[in-house]
Amino acid sequence: MSKLRMLTFLLGLVLIISCSKKGKLNLCNKSIDILLQDSIIVFGGYSYMCSTNCFRPIIIDIRNNQLYKSCVSIKYSDSLEKIRVYPINSKELDTLIINTIRIVNFDRLKSFPERIGEPDHRDQGGIHVQVNIRSEKYRLQVDPDSIPTVLTTLISELSNVYIRATNIH
Repeated sequence: MSKLRMLTFLLGLVLIISCSKKGKLNLCNKSIDILLQDSIIVFGGYSYMCSTNCFRPIIIDIRNNQLYKSCVSIKYSDSLEKIRVYPINSKELDTLIINTIRIVNFDRLKSFPERIGEPDHRDQGGIHVQVNIRSEKYRLQVDPDSIPTVLTTLISELSNVYIRATNIH
Protein backbone atom coordinates (compact mmCIF):
# COMPACT_ATOMS: atom_id res chain seq x y z
CA MET A 1 0.00 0.00 0.00
CA SER A 2 2.81 2.44 0.76
CA LYS A 3 4.32 1.78 -2.70
CA LEU A 4 1.01 2.71 -4.29
CA ARG A 5 0.86 5.94 -2.26
CA MET A 6 4.45 6.75 -3.18
CA LEU A 7 3.76 6.08 -6.87
CA THR A 8 0.60 8.25 -6.74
CA PHE A 9 2.55 11.03 -5.01
CA LEU A 10 5.37 10.89 -7.59
CA LEU A 11 2.94 10.88 -10.53
CA GLY A 12 1.10 13.86 -9.05
CA LEU A 13 4.38 15.70 -8.52
CA VAL A 14 5.48 15.02 -12.11
CA LEU A 15 2.11 16.27 -13.38
CA ILE A 16 2.34 19.46 -11.32
CA ILE A 17 5.90 20.16 -12.45
CA SER A 18 5.13 19.50 -16.12
CA CYS A 19 2.05 21.74 -16.02
CA SER A 20 3.90 24.60 -14.37
CA LYS A 21 6.79 24.38 -16.85
CA LYS A 22 4.37 24.20 -19.76
CA GLY A 23 2.48 27.22 -18.43
CA LYS A 24 5.68 29.19 -18.04
CA LEU A 25 6.79 28.38 -21.58
CA ASN A 26 3.41 29.31 -22.99
CA LEU A 27 3.46 32.63 -21.17
CA CYS A 28 6.07 34.04 -23.52
CA ASN A 29 5.31 32.25 -26.77
CA LYS A 30 4.09 35.23 -28.82
CA SER A 31 6.31 37.46 -30.92
CA ILE A 32 5.18 40.79 -32.27
CA ASP A 33 6.98 42.11 -35.31
CA ILE A 34 6.61 45.80 -34.57
CA LEU A 35 7.83 46.77 -38.01
CA LEU A 36 4.91 44.97 -39.67
CA GLN A 37 2.21 45.31 -37.02
CA ASP A 38 -0.51 47.87 -37.64
CA SER A 39 -2.49 49.64 -34.91
CA ILE A 40 -0.02 49.45 -32.04
CA ILE A 41 1.72 51.78 -29.60
CA VAL A 42 5.22 50.83 -28.40
CA PHE A 43 6.51 52.63 -25.33
CA GLY A 44 9.48 52.40 -23.00
CA GLY A 45 12.68 53.95 -21.73
CA TYR A 46 16.04 53.05 -23.23
CA SER A 47 19.76 53.57 -22.98
CA TYR A 48 22.34 53.02 -25.71
CA MET A 49 25.24 52.62 -23.29
CA CYS A 50 24.07 49.52 -21.43
CA SER A 51 24.93 45.89 -21.89
CA THR A 52 21.72 44.45 -20.38
CA ASN A 53 18.25 45.65 -19.45
CA CYS A 54 18.39 48.30 -22.13
CA PHE A 55 14.84 48.31 -23.45
CA ARG A 56 11.81 46.42 -22.19
CA PRO A 57 8.80 48.04 -23.82
CA ILE A 58 5.09 47.65 -23.43
CA ILE A 59 2.99 47.30 -26.54
CA ILE A 60 -0.65 48.35 -26.77
CA ASP A 61 -2.73 46.71 -29.48
CA ILE A 62 -5.07 49.58 -30.38
CA ARG A 63 -7.64 47.44 -32.21
CA ASN A 64 -8.15 44.99 -29.36
CA ASN A 65 -7.29 47.23 -26.37
CA GLN A 66 -4.76 44.57 -25.36
CA LEU A 67 -1.57 45.31 -23.46
CA TYR A 68 1.58 43.24 -23.98
CA LYS A 69 4.75 43.32 -21.94
CA SER A 70 8.15 42.40 -23.33
CA CYS A 71 9.41 39.07 -21.97
CA VAL A 72 13.04 40.06 -21.95
CA SER A 73 15.05 43.22 -22.13
CA ILE A 74 16.67 43.82 -25.47
CA LYS A 75 19.53 46.02 -26.52
CA TYR A 76 18.08 49.23 -27.88
CA SER A 77 18.87 50.04 -31.48
CA ASP A 78 17.41 52.04 -34.31
CA SER A 79 16.00 48.90 -35.92
CA LEU A 80 13.53 47.30 -33.54
CA GLU A 81 12.01 44.20 -35.03
CA LYS A 82 10.47 41.21 -33.32
CA ILE A 83 9.84 41.43 -29.61
CA ARG A 84 8.79 38.40 -27.57
CA VAL A 85 5.80 39.41 -25.48
CA TYR A 86 3.06 38.12 -23.25
CA PRO A 87 -0.39 39.59 -22.68
CA ILE A 88 -1.29 41.38 -19.47
CA ASN A 89 -4.92 41.18 -18.48
CA SER A 90 -5.96 43.59 -15.77
CA LYS A 91 -9.30 45.28 -15.28
CA GLU A 92 -7.46 48.21 -13.67
CA LEU A 93 -5.30 48.69 -16.75
CA ASP A 94 -8.18 48.32 -19.24
CA THR A 95 -9.53 51.79 -18.47
CA LEU A 96 -6.05 53.33 -18.52
CA ILE A 97 -5.33 51.76 -21.90
CA ILE A 98 -8.59 52.98 -23.42
CA ASN A 99 -7.99 56.51 -22.06
CA THR A 100 -4.41 56.49 -23.38
CA ILE A 101 -5.53 55.42 -26.85
CA ARG A 102 -8.10 58.24 -26.89
CA ILE A 103 -5.50 60.96 -26.31
CA VAL A 104 -3.11 59.83 -29.04
CA ASN A 105 -3.17 62.44 -31.80
CA PHE A 106 -1.56 60.72 -34.77
CA ASP A 107 -1.48 63.83 -36.95
CA ARG A 108 0.25 65.81 -34.21
CA LEU A 109 2.86 63.07 -33.74
CA LYS A 110 3.72 63.31 -37.44
CA SER A 111 4.59 66.97 -36.99
CA PHE A 112 7.48 66.24 -34.61
CA PRO A 113 11.00 65.29 -35.71
CA GLU A 114 12.06 61.74 -34.87
CA ARG A 115 14.46 62.99 -32.18
CA ILE A 116 13.35 65.58 -29.64
CA GLY A 117 16.11 67.12 -27.57
CA GLU A 118 19.20 64.98 -27.02
CA PRO A 119 17.90 61.58 -25.87
CA ASP A 120 20.57 59.61 -24.01
CA HIS A 121 23.24 62.18 -24.93
CA ARG A 122 24.22 62.76 -21.28
CA ASP A 123 23.51 59.14 -20.20
CA GLN A 124 20.06 60.20 -18.94
CA GLY A 125 18.35 57.67 -21.20
CA GLY A 126 15.60 58.32 -23.66
CA ILE A 127 11.90 57.71 -24.12
CA HIS A 128 10.74 55.65 -27.08
CA VAL A 129 7.23 56.25 -28.43
CA GLN A 130 6.16 54.49 -31.60
CA VAL A 131 2.70 54.43 -33.11
CA ASN A 132 1.86 52.29 -36.14
CA ILE A 133 -1.52 53.20 -37.58
CA ARG A 134 -3.06 53.00 -41.04
CA SER A 135 0.15 51.48 -42.47
CA GLU A 136 2.14 54.50 -41.27
CA LYS A 137 4.74 54.57 -38.50
CA TYR A 138 5.38 57.50 -36.20
CA ARG A 139 8.45 57.07 -34.05
CA LEU A 140 9.82 59.48 -31.47
CA GLN A 141 12.97 59.36 -29.39
CA VAL A 142 12.52 61.93 -26.64
CA ASP A 143 14.96 63.45 -24.16
CA PRO A 144 13.24 63.14 -20.74
CA ASP A 145 14.39 66.72 -19.99
CA SER A 146 12.93 68.11 -23.23
CA ILE A 147 9.39 66.76 -23.47
CA PRO A 148 7.27 69.26 -25.43
CA THR A 149 4.21 70.52 -23.54
CA VAL A 150 1.97 69.10 -26.26
CA LEU A 151 3.30 65.58 -25.59
CA THR A 152 3.34 65.77 -21.78
CA THR A 153 -0.11 64.23 -21.29
CA LEU A 154 0.51 61.37 -23.72
CA ILE A 155 3.93 60.49 -22.27
CA SER A 156 2.56 60.81 -18.73
CA GLU A 157 -0.34 58.44 -19.51
CA LEU A 158 1.95 55.94 -21.26
CA SER A 159 4.37 56.12 -18.32
CA ASN A 160 1.50 55.42 -15.94
CA VAL A 161 0.44 52.34 -17.94
CA TYR A 162 4.09 51.23 -18.15
CA ILE A 163 4.70 51.53 -14.39
CA ARG A 164 1.52 49.67 -13.52
CA ALA A 165 2.18 46.99 -16.14
CA THR A 166 5.73 46.37 -14.91
CA ASN A 167 4.40 45.83 -11.39
CA ILE A 168 2.14 43.02 -12.64
CA HIS A 169 4.00 39.73 -12.94
